[in-house]
Amino acid sequence: MADVSSDHDSAPNFELYGKIYDFNDGHTPETFPKDSKGKIVIYNDDRTTTNGANQSTIQIYENVLPDNLCKKIYDMTCEMDEPWGTYVTKENALNTRYIDTNDDDNNDNAIDMDDIARQAVGFFLNGNHSQANLLHGSKPLIPFDDERVHGVQVWALSSCIGSSVAVHIDYAEYIRYCHNIIVPPLYAGTIQCTPYGIQGGDFAVNINGLKCYEEHGYKGSFMENRMGNWKTPNQNQSISSGPTLDENGWMTIPYKYNQGILHSGNLTHLSSPVKLIEGTDAKRVIVGFNVFAKDVGSLVEKVPEHSVQFRRLVKLNRSIKTNDSEGFSYNSIKTNKPLMKMLVLAKRQKVVSERRQLQRVVEEWLIQQFNNEQQFTVKDVSQKWKSDVLSSTSHPDIEITINLLVRSKKCVSLAGTDFRLVCENDSHGFIENGLLNVNTALRFVSVHDKDMEPQ
Repeated sequence: MADVSSDHDSAPNFELYGKIYDFNDGHTPETFPKDSKGKIVIYNDDRTTTNGANQSTIQIYENVLPDNLCKKIYDMTCEMDEPWGTYVTKENALNTRYIDTNDDDNNDNAIDMDDIARQAVGFFLNGNHSQANLLHGSKPLIPFDDERVHGVQVWALSSCIGSSVAVHIDYAEYIRYCHNIIVPPLYAGTIQCTPYGIQGGDFAVNINGLKCYEEHGYKGSFMENRMGNWKTPNQNQSISSGPTLDENGWMTIPYKYNQGILHSGNLTHLSSPVKLIEGTDAKRVIVGFNVFAKDVGSLVEKVPEHSVQFRRLVKLNRSIKTNDSEGFSYNSIKTNKPLMKMLVLAKRQKVVSERRQLQRVVEEWLIQQFNNEQQFTVKDVSQKWKSDVLSSTSHPDIEITINLLVRSKKCVSLAGTDFRLVCENDSHGFIENGLLNVNTALRFVSVHDKDMEPQ
């Protein structure tokens, strides 16, 4: 891997505890051109790429959470249509009071996702690590003794029979979307929350560090095998079998209720196919923990993986291609009948392309509706767009246009005047958050307005 640590402009503070290197895992985020070169942060104390297995650590815990808390996570995750995610700072975790979810004085309305996540982090990462069963490594990991730690990205998901998770490493998804830099967590862990017997659905982690990921690539793309070279240790393996280590460095840990697994943050891992779940309509549920350092923790906190903010960011960026100078995909919106009808009524005589025509009509509508407003929000625009143009309950096109106009600082002409859409207050917050909040204050200004002078 080539050292590119001088690239401070594209990745400020990412080298606070390590260096940035060129790195190819066969995957390019949707926000970057296909030929973009990826990078990765290697922390100073991480020697797994040079010393192989000797520096990686894997440990497990039995009954890591109070039983009612573990079952609460299971119930909450199964009830949701999508995975959930949030972020817990180290400070908040250390100051969290345990809430008994079975206590009559506490009701479900008072105990929300963030409460559950804080408690889970406290029991798992701030508990008694002397009780850990060290499967690999020389000494137990104690995350909250690490002064670099900013906080923990917590997420949970449910899966059914037949599902599996391809070979991968954990990293800050939001950071990769914005910078194409892989930033692994300092530590990574999961707790298995299904209170029923499961066959399959094992967790497998490779002790060979990034060397394994370099070999197999993103979801096994280099080997054209999403499970890498992992194989079931024993075809007749029962749900009571213990962890096993094979000749390729795979430590396979069978699924077990309320079992916690903690390992070095950059280790390659996967989940084997679920063969059987004993409970009626039961699901395989895990809650994950990615412990991030202070170099990126505050950024991850803004857009935790699997959170509502993160899903909105992904949805936006799937509609925006940075190697597309027009910034709008005609194919993605040509099936929008209300918008197409609007285009027909516009009766444009000449356009550069159908895609440019679509974007231009939306931009002009936006200026016509809000140019005379001193201040308005993304929510105001969305509601106006829905009532005037669309009959459906929601549609992303107008939000995409708003984000594109602010992000690009593009001028739009109407009736001989050039306008630019700007954030009223904190323009820097937009860059960090990746997309505008629905309550972000906006306004149109003329390009001749003194307020538009570069800051």
